[in-house]
Amino acid sequence: MDLQKIKKSFQRRINSTLGGINSGSNEVGLYPEDEPEAIESSSTTQVQLPGKAQTRSLPVNNPTHEKEILDRIEAVYYSTDDFDAGEYELKKLAEVLDSNDINTERRKLREQLSVVSKKVSTLILENHPSYAAELQKVTEVQRMLSDTFDLCKRARSNLKEAQYMTSGAGLKLLANHKKMQLLRRLMTALRTIKTLHETDYHLRDLLQEGNFPAAIQLCFEGRKATETYSHFSCIGELSCKLSDTLVRIEEQLDDALASVTLHFDPDRYAHLNTGYTLLSKVPDAALKLIAYFRATLENSARTVLVDYVSARKVDNKFESLSYEELCKEVDGAVESDSDDSDEELEAVKQDYVDETGVEQKYVSKLNVLKPSESMPPVLCNTALNLLRFFGRYLHMTYMLRSVANDAIVGLTELFDYYLYSVCAFFCSDATNFGVSLCGARLSAALRRIESTLIVSSRNSPSKSNGRLPACRISPVVQFNYPDRLFGLAERVVGVESLVFIGEQVHALRPVMQSLLSQAKLPFLQQFFAQTVSGVAEVRRAAYGAVATRALNYDHLLAQVTATKWDIGELRSQHSAYVDFLLHDLANFAQRLAAVAEATPLCREAHDILWDVVILCANKTLIQGFELTCVNSHPLDGDE
Repeated sequence: MDLQKIKKSFQRRINSTLGGINSGSNEVGLYPEDEPEAIESSSTTQVQLPGKAQTRSLPVNNPTHEKEILDRIEAVYYSTDDFDAGEYELKKLAEVLDSNDINTERRKLREQLSVVSKKVSTLILENHPSYAAELQKVTEVQRMLSDTFDLCKRARSNLKEAQYMTSGAGLKLLANHKKMQLLRRLMTALRTIKTLHETDYHLRDLLQEGNFPAAIQLCFEGRKATETYSHFSCIGELSCKLSDTLVRIEEQLDDALASVTLHFDPDRYAHLNTGYTLLSKVPDAALKLIAYFRATLENSARTVLVDYVSARKVDNKFESLSYEELCKEVDGAVESDSDDSDEELEAVKQDYVDETGVEQKYVSKLNVLKPSESMPPVLCNTALNLLRFFGRYLHMTYMLRSVANDAIVGLTELFDYYLYSVCAFFCSDATNFGVSLCGARLSAALRRIESTLIVSSRNSPSKSNGRLPACRISPVVQFNYPDRLFGLAERVVGVESLVFIGEQVHALRPVMQSLLSQAKLPFLQQFFAQTVSGVAEVRRAAYGAVATRALNYDHLLAQVTATKWDIGELRSQHSAYVDFLLHDLANFAQRLAAVAEATPLCREAHDILWDVVILCANKTLIQGFELTCVNSHPLDGDE
């Protein structure tokens, strides 16, 4: 056999062998001359299939060996681009053929084919369930497509039948009905658009009537409707127009709010407040109202000043003057008219407040001030200003009911702050005699105020949360001079002012209750029960602090302990401590009278001072007697 025939025969065998690999078959074609040879592998053994004659040797699983065989397969065999395995293997043959080399290569390829075939079979078995499931889905899709196809066929058949059975007039009727529905929807849209365009005229009428809440509500509804029909070009222009109208409404609302400062009408203000509520701008409205009131007051004051000065001077160039310059002109006019107004000034001076010996002019025409007939109230300027604040805020609260709750809560906090300041100034320097000067109700009120209103020294200013710093008394006020009874005059002015304000606040309770909402009434009742009712206890705490220091109790105690209590000798004169106590009480009475000449003392203050002085003197005497008894030991074991 020549060389050409040998090559063709070998190529045929190679193609047959490699063809099994490419097709995924697990059967290997054997030629008769190949049967006697066995695959040389250390991982194979002969196994006998039950019930059948032995046909071939089956390898035993050796994953490591099989992986090595798979790794030795050349990468070119994994190519899918028209790869010809036979041609590839023939090209690898040498020019001089050697049967041993060829058999070795053939056995290697057969071994690789066996491993690949086994791997393919394993993968097929592993993926068979998913394959079956997908195949079932494909079958179901095919069935659904078949049903759809049948349905389409029946529909076409029915349509064809309807085409013959239904007249042209019936089809035209259906078309007209559909067109009528479209036209109805179009008519509804056109009517809505017409209504939206007429909204502008309606808004103008509402603004002319001053009905701002209705105008704002209509504007909001119109803007909401324009969002539904925004696909129409005319609606887009209308939406912009409504936005401009809303801005114009707010401007007119501000103008109306400014007019309220001149002629206030509660109903009109409530109307305006409703408009600002709809716009969600109530805080801005409050700031604007304050600014308008300020501008109105400035303009009114300027007008009054110009008229006052113009009536007294020939020069009419006052319109160009500043406010400060106008005030200077008024001062000059007042000085020129001082001779004519002496009687009016004397009438004003008759109403005065005596504060530490200094005459203070004040207005006594407040309806709430009702001093007793026996002695006028002793008030300081701070108390007068506080009463003015109460009157102004209550009047404003009556006019602006929407801020009543916040305003009255603020007034109660102002009273709490004043109470805490007076007690801190005048009630904290008492000498400890074991005497309770501060009542339980006042102590509880002070603790509550300190915990809720006063800034603690432990908190930083950034964490004050709206609290107020504690007041500091002026260094001019001195509490260390015995001749002045340790600032008794200042204490009287401060405490009696507080007591008087407490009485006036209690008189205003019905007014405050009428202004508050039902939800805030328990708060007001708690304020009067816990705070206002304890104001009278401040007198004993403040005046008692003076009484505990008014006498020289230490010297009195020393005099008592130095006295010899010899019962065998009766004396006809007082002991030295009695003379000292009487002399010290006389000095206290003189100093008290001197203070009363400059600052009127009420009966309550006079009684508390003497009561606490006598109480402290008695406690001192008892303490002295006790020490004398302990030190003397009159009974001994010899008697």
